[in-house]
Amino acid sequence: MPKSRDARLSGTQSALIKRCRSLKSTKAKVELADADLAGVIGFLERDLGKPGAISALPDGARPGRSYYETPPSMPEFSKPERAKVNLPEIFQQAAQEIEDFERAFECLCEIHKRRVKFAQIRKTQPLPQIDELAPRGMLEFGLASPEAVAVLLRLRKHLYDIDNRAAQETAFLFMKIAANAMGGTRHSSRTSPIRRSTGNRQRRPVDFIVGNSAYDFKCRMTEAPSRRARFHDELLFPRDCSASGYRPVLLALHKLEGERSEQLLDAYQRYGGAAYTGEDAWRHLKESSGPMMSMFLGHYVLGRISMISQAAEGPMDMKITIRDGYIKYSITGANGKTDRIRIPRS
Repeated sequence: MPKSRDARLSGTQSALIKRCRSLKSTKAKVELADADLAGVIGFLERDLGKPGAISALPDGARPGRSYYETPPSMPEFSKPERAKVNLPEIFQQAAQEIEDFERAFECLCEIHKRRVKFAQIRKTQPLPQIDELAPRGMLEFGLASPEAVAVLLRLRKHLYDIDNRAAQETAFLFMKIAANAMGGTRHSSRTSPIRRSTGNRQRRPVDFIVGNSAYDFKCRMTEAPSRRARFHDELLFPRDCSASGYRPVLLALHKLEGERSEQLLDAYQRYGGAAYTGEDAWRHLKESSGPMMSMFLGHYVLGRISMISQAAEGPMDMKITIRDGYIKYSITGANGKTDRIRIPRS
């Protein structure tokens, strides 16, 4: 028999908690316990609300450090004496004390689930086999010993694989954050009100809709050859939106200059839409999200990206150690400080 809904929560709130609790994929599954969700609320109380305002929140669920200083596993919230929390009561109080709490809660849960998942990815991403990489070594053969070239090929491919997974995860993450922050509704091809203007007028998926605006979200616009096959369909999106009675809007966090990018921007203008790229995209996102969600974006997203972007570039020494049970990176910057990142391997 399915578990009944807690009477203290509305159906919408119960559905939100269920949605925030789980992240399912083909190879990795993330499940947040009540203590984890209470910990997320603790961060929101600390950063966006008034510390101590949620009386139902146990002291053990109030973080002593900022969110990004806390390991993704949030071990301090998983101790047995802190695991039993009254989540419905905490959730209700948070909704009363923190403006736009439910949108902020869903966004921070999404960030947290993706960080937990990526920790699993780093732990389990297999090191590539040399047999499939050996042909690439012909371009470098003779510059070092065969053993050294083999190590370089495997490491380079492993870092590429991890970087590709990071790009995938952040693309999903930023799209969901943008939709939630702006109060948008995501639509698959089954529920979308946007119909194709050609052929049998099938419904086409849309990243999210806010009011009468249909958004196509991109982390970055690119001229990569892999986009050529779907570029024509992207050009049709503004026309399909206009024909369906919606204003097409492109939201691209990074714009790469090029002919196809300009063609896409022209298409949005031609069909009465709008295109926001780069800094304009972030500005539109913050201005369309309201005061509290704008604060959320600044604290949890933009501020952290800016810190990385503005990190000083200069001489750097890096040592990589690979063992059966771990990979360790030791990075020494121009200031002489050494950071060590140890990634356990399963």
